[in-house]
Amino acid sequence: MKKLILSAILICIAVFSYAQVDTVHYDFRKTKWGKSKLDVMKTELGKPTQTLPDAIHYKVKVGGFDATLVYGFRNNKLYEGTYMFDNVHNTEGEYLISHAKIKRLLTEKYDVPIRDFTKWFDKLFHDDPDKYGLAVKLGHLAYLATWEDGYRTTIDLMLRGGDNQISMTAFYYDKKVRAKVEEENDAEEAEGL
Repeated sequence: MKKLILSAILICIAVFSYAQVDTVHYDFRKTKWGKSKLDVMKTELGKPTQTLPDAIHYKVKVGGFDATLVYGFRNNKLYEGTYMFDNVHNTEGEYLISHAKIKRLLTEKYDVPIRDFTKWFDKLFHDDPDKYGLAVKLGHLAYLATWEDGYRTTIDLMLRGGDNQISMTAFYYDKKVRAKVEEENDAEEAEGL
């Protein structure tokens, strides 16, 4: 009888503990798409490095790398978040290693990318993998991988270059709002034609 009561108590504790687990799904960091600038600012521990009408910037560490975090707003509603990685490496090849690490971390979290490709703009170094970092730096080569979180978010990781500089950026955005913004931008551009 004691074993039965003890078992019942343990089951109740387990059920109660499970019910207390935070099951909130966030779209980006500790916030959700559609939140106001003020609501988003409450989720960050530090002070913004810059506040603009449609954006808030922070310095953060992501995957072991320093980055500028940018929250993007439209009509005071969050619709995108961006990590612009600040890493300055000694060699071009180190950027490829950093990109591979961030890509691996995103794959561990979101599974296999739905899109993953390299784009050659100039094939001068195409047959020399040891020069791929230089190819990125010169703007000859870019890497893009895309994930979806299964809810409302699409993530793009991009490594690209030009003018002897390399940048790595991770874009997180609300799928529905991003499509609408792109349609509006296309319509505005077409007006002048």
